[in-house]
Amino acid sequence: MKPRPTFAIVLNEASNVQDIVAQDYPLYLPLPTFVVVSYDTEYSDPEDLRHVKVGNNEYEALCHDAEVSRASEPGLSPLAVLTDLGISAENDMPDLLTLVRAVHQEVVNVDARLNAAEKSPTGDDYNELYGVAHHGLLQLLKVLGDSTNFGDKE
Repeated sequence: MKPRPTFAIVLNEASNVQDIVAQDYPLYLPLPTFVVVSYDTEYSDPEDLRHVKVGNNEYEALCHDAEVSRASEPGLSPLAVLTDLGISAENDMPDLLTLVRAVHQEVVNVDARLNAAEKSPTGDDYNELYGVAHHGLLQLLKVLGDSTNFGDKE
């Protein structure tokens, strides 16, 4: 199992975001965009301030986007920093290929059992097959980063 993606937010001497470093972020996905919001507006140019809604409240803040770069050798490793802090970045989700193979095998197993019974499938048989496919696809969506709540219990 691959480690889950980790990020390091690097601040400069003025406590401004200098860089955001991503490690183990999937190559098939574009790097995310981060927005930096600072409520410390004391010395800010009024033209740079934005009105930010948080719930029903609105605040004045200094906002900007931040570039994200992929970790590279011999650069900063977010994973190494987390490990040094005693924080695990172990991924509790299976990798994509392993998950797809497992879902496929479950469908093949149900189909083989239905064929071995040598009788027409019942409604319960179709429901079981649907359940296996549905659950597997939900797992796949989660691994791909979909945070939609489909009413599943996991």
